[in-house]
This record gives sequence, structure tokens and C-alpha cells, in this order.
Amino acid sequence: MENNSQQIKNKAINGFFWKLSERVLAQLVSFIVSVVLARILMPEEYGVVAIVLIFITLANALVSDGLGASLIQKNDVEKIDFNSVFYAGLLLSLGLYGLLCLASPVIAAVKKNGLIAPILIVLGIRIPLAFVNSVQQAYIARRMEFKKFFFSTLFGTVISGVIGITMAYGGWGAWALVAQYLSNSIIDTLVLFVTSGYVPGLSFSLTRLKPLWAYGSMIMTTNFIGSFFDQLKGLIIAVKYTSTDLAFFNRGERIPLLITGNLSAAIAAVLFPMLSRYQDEKAMLRKVASRFLKIAMYVLFPVMIGLAIVGDRLVCLLLTEKWAQCIPYLRLVCLGELVTIWGLCNVQVIKAANGASILLKYELIKKPLYLAFLFVAMMFGPLAIALGNVLYCVVALFINAHPTAEMAEYPLYEQMRDVLPTIMLTGCMGLIVYSIGKLKLGDLTVLILQIVSGAVFYVGVSVLMKNESFGYLLDIVKEKLESR
Repeated sequence: MENNSQQIKNKAINGFFWKLSERVLAQLVSFIVSVVLARILMPEEYGVVAIVLIFITLANALVSDGLGASLIQKNDVEKIDFNSVFYAGLLLSLGLYGLLCLASPVIAAVKKNGLIAPILIVLGIRIPLAFVNSVQQAYIARRMEFKKFFFSTLFGTVISGVIGITMAYGGWGAWALVAQYLSNSIIDTLVLFVTSGYVPGLSFSLTRLKPLWAYGSMIMTTNFIGSFFDQLKGLIIAVKYTSTDLAFFNRGERIPLLITGNLSAAIAAVLFPMLSRYQDEKAMLRKVASRFLKIAMYVLFPVMIGLAIVGDRLVCLLLTEKWAQCIPYLRLVCLGELVTIWGLCNVQVIKAANGASILLKYELIKKPLYLAFLFVAMMFGPLAIALGNVLYCVVALFINAHPTAEMAEYPLYEQMRDVLPTIMLTGCMGLIVYSIGKLKLGDLTVLILQIVSGAVFYVGVSVLMKNESFGYLLDIVKEKLESR
């Protein structure tokens, strides 16, 4: 039993290393590409694609997570289970794509922009691709072979970035973004077909599909509800205000989400299959959840708080002054993402402990509250909508943490106790970074001083105080080096 636990731990450490490396690579390349594209393209061109992505994101929420999660969560899964899910989900994703194609003229007419319909039809191909990719990822995640994600991301992100930048310089406008997003999905899926080891067979079983569908459909419904309400704020901005307002809103989200999206993807990809192995052991669920929460918050808090402080200089230096209106959104998103990732750790515990129905029930409780926040905020403008989202994230954390207290015996007040040292350390770092920002020097010089001084202070105090979370990270690095 001890050897088995050690093997799982080693796989988790190795998996987290590769998954995080993959996401850091994606973050770095995507950030460089987005900076170049933002300097070439206009906010209005981003706004058109942002409207289309709202509908594609909603469709993906129905097909790309739930069924894949059922394949990871089930204890005794076989090739026929993968095949059955693959064909059923592929049919569903193609149906959703067809519906979006039919609806595209209506959406274009509402916004009075003829470019929306053809972009939606072309970019909508990502919907079936996303489902195929989710099955491939489930196959890899069950084996915790996350190294394979690294190479698919490497090829997909780099090649698609080159395509997007080349087309942007060629004057293709919004179509440059379409080409970047679509080519990334195509290349990623093709590489995983070669490396994952999963090739769909001809076997299919409705009997085997039913329990997987029962679990997966609840996750799908939960994800769709969450995604719908998450996209609703962007949809309201697009309809009530302008596509340019939506572009500033999305750009303000873009930089923080490049960081938190990658970290949350790494946490979810590794934490869920690992927790699923201990789904009937509360003590182990608590131990694993606590460890991941401490590490995630230790990494995330200084980055998000630091980004919120230096955001004005960073945006103007990288994206130019034409994107300055996105800075307030960036700062609010940084605060909201801190709470969102915290809540994500709780959600993974609930999913792993066979709590799909509980997640769905709590989503139905949370979303009326979200609507209330959104309804009030929309009367005061796009920035108020962003602020309302932050307040909702705080409420959602309290709700998401409630089942964790029973399933893993890890209540929210103990989670707060675990995270408190990181909050205090980040607060001190933030004061230093903010004070340096008052220096009368060039923007680039001050930005470099802020980043370097903040990092040195944070790591230095962690070493002097023997910070537990910093120790966890060192252990991961040491074990990774020793395993070579």
C-alpha cells in the first residue's frame, strides 16, 4: 500500500511538473503572440471575434469536459468505454456545430455586422475538435502521462502564433485571429492522435455508455451553466454597449487569464485524477487538497497582486496607449481570479468524490445570485459588471467550500488558515512594489525594479521564514531532479 501511494505521489509530481511546464510554455508563447497581434489589430477587430467566441465557448462547455471527466473518474474503464463516449460525444458536438451555423445569420443581424456569420461558421469547427481533444486528454490523464501534452501544445501554440501574426501583417484583420485559434486546435488534436496512444475502435456499448453519460451529463450541465453565466457578462456588454467595449473588457481579462488559466488547467488536470484515486478516503482527500491549495495560492497571490499594481505600465508599454481603457478591468480580474482558483480546488474535491449531482445543485443555487449581481451592475456600465463579477466570486467560494467540509473534512476556515501566511507575505510585497511605482523614473525602469524587488522580497522572506508552501515547491523540484 505504501509503495502504491509513493508511486501515485511520484506520478502526480511528475504530472504536475509536465502539465505546468506545458501551460507555462503556452502562456509565454500566447502572451508574445497576443502582444504582437494587439499592436497590429484594432480593438474593434478583437471585438468581432470576441462575440463569436462567446457562442463557441458555450457549445464547448457541453461537450469538452463532462464526458471526458466521466472517463477519468470511473475506476474500471476499458477501451469500449472510450469508444462509446467518443462516438456519442462526436455526434453531439457535430449537432451543436450545425445549430450554430444555422443561427449565425441571426446573430450577425442582431449585431448588424455581416462578418460575424462567416467567422462563426469557420471558427465553429473548434467545437467537434474540442470534444475529440477532451477524449484524448482523458486517455492521457488516466495514465498521468502529462508529458505528451507538452509537445502537442508546443507545436500548436508556436505554429498557430506564426500563422496569426503573418496574416495580421498581411492585412487580414479579424481573420488573423480566426486562423490562429483554429490552427491551434487542429494541430493540438492531430499531435495528440499521434502521441496519446488512443485510436477510436469500432466497438460501442450503450450499456457501458449509460453510467458514463449519467455522471458526465451532470458535469456537462454544471459546466454549461457556469460557462453560460460566465459568458453572460460579455454578451450583455456586446449587446447593451459596443463591440469595442467588449474588446477592452476581454483584453483586461486576457493577461490575468493567461496566468490563471494555465495554472487552473494544470491543477484540474493533475488534481482530479489524483483525488479520484482516493475518492473514498477522506483523510487523503484532505491531505491532497490542502497541499495543492497551499502551492496554488503561494504561486498565484504574488503574481496577481503584483500584476494588478504594475498593470498600467505593463499595458501601455506592451500594447500601446490605445489599450489603456482595459487597465481597470485587468485589476478587477486579478482579484476575482485569486478567489476563483481557490474555489477550483474545492470543486475538484467534490467531482472526485462522486459529487457531480452536488456540483449541479450548488450551481443552481449560485447562479440566481450571479444574476442579481449582474442585473444591478449592468445599469452602471461595463466596469461595474466586472466589479460585480468579483463580488460574486467571493460568494461562490463560500458556497463551493461547503461540501468540501464534509467530503474531505476540510472546511473553509481551515483553508483560510492554510492560506493566511501567503496573504500576509503578499501584502508586504505589494506595499514594496506599490512604493517603487512612485519613483520618478522611466516607465520601463520602474517596471523592472518593481518586478525584481517584489520577486526578491517574496522568495527571500520565504527562505528566511521557512515558508511551508515554498518548501513544498522545493521538494517537487528536488524529487523531479532526483528522478532523472
